[in-house]
This record gives sequence, structure tokens and C-alpha cells, in this order.
Amino acid sequence: MNINHNHIIDYLNSIYIDEDFVELRNFGIENNIPIMKLETKEFLKNLLTIQKPKNILEIGSAIGYSSLLFSKYTGANITTIEKSEKMCEIAKSNFKKYGKDINIINMDAKKALNNINQGFDFVFIDANKSQYKYYFDKSISLLNKNGIIVCDNILFRGEIANDNIVDKRDITIVKNLRKFLSYITDLDEYITSIIPIGDGISLSTRRIDER
Repeated sequence: MNINHNHIIDYLNSIYIDEDFVELRNFGIENNIPIMKLETKEFLKNLLTIQKPKNILEIGSAIGYSSLLFSKYTGANITTIEKSEKMCEIAKSNFKKYGKDINIINMDAKKALNNINQGFDFVFIDANKSQYKYYFDKSISLLNKNGIIVCDNILFRGEIANDNIVDKRDITIVKNLRKFLSYITDLDEYITSIIPIGDGISLSTRRIDER
């Protein structure tokens, strides 16, 4: 299920020229492994090109597609966390294949985040949706000045916005994501935008003190 009209998505996909690790995107699609939507990827490419982060943290590596994308467009030092040993090994293989020196931590993200003490300019969260608040709060403590936190799949196939389409299996995830969205949009020290592209992303950055 898409969060936007299919004709809009089809049109956007028809004008994008995807030259970024197409083999990995196809592998993910063929093996039912979540890969960020093409629209999301194109937006993040622009965002990263503008921000030029030097240190990036990713929570949820999967096969390493997004880490490779971030590396390609920033040349940043990247740390990525992946709980699944199988996905971790695939990601490592892909990093080696494309000649990228990316630090991957094979550990539950809640544990891994407690062992990280460096600062990051850009944090990308795409892991256990019910734990987004925990990941976000830990990321705040690791965020450098002018840093950005992006969360993917934040509208969760549109189920966040419409009770009539919520799958019974997703009720807990939907409730937790709704609470999370209310939480991050109400933080006094942060400005958050919810952007309805791909499967929905949130973009949060510290509020500038205007005094």
C-alpha cells in the first residue's frame, strides 16, 4: 500500500534516473527486503548534498543500501547498526564489493547506542518502529550542533492516518508511531517536519535560539 496516489508515484518514478546501486535495489525487491523508496532516496541525496555531514549514524542497516548511498554522496564516516547477523553479513559483503569503509555494528540497537559516545551530524533511523522514541532520544544525546535526525517509514503505509486501513497485526506499531509523531512534533527544542514521500519521513533539527 502506498501513502500517495499511484499515478503520482508512477510519474515521479518515470522521471527519476536511478543510478545508485540499482543491483542492490533489485536484490531487495526480489528477496522482499525493505529498501527505501525511490522518492525518499532522491530527497535524501539532495538533503545530504546540502548539509555535507562528516559523521553519520544509521540505525537499521539491512543489506547496506542506504549506508552506501550516504557514503556516495557525502564521503562521511559512517557507523551503522544491524541486529540481524544475516543482514549484517550481506551488508559487509556489499560494502566490500563497492569499496566502502563503513563501520557496521552487529548488535541490538538499544544496546549498541549505549556504547557509542561520538557525535554525529546526521542520524538515519530505520529499524524497529516501536522503538523509534528510544532511538530518537538516544540520537539527540549524540547529535552535533546543526545536526539532523531523519526517521523513515513514519507514515507506515498510510495506516498512521486512517484507522480503517490498519492491519490487525500492525495495531501496536501504529499506536507507537502515532505517539512518537506527537512526541517529536511537540518538542520545544526541536523543529520537526513530516514529509509525505516514500513511506513518510520525519526530519528533526534543533530550534535556533532567536534571542
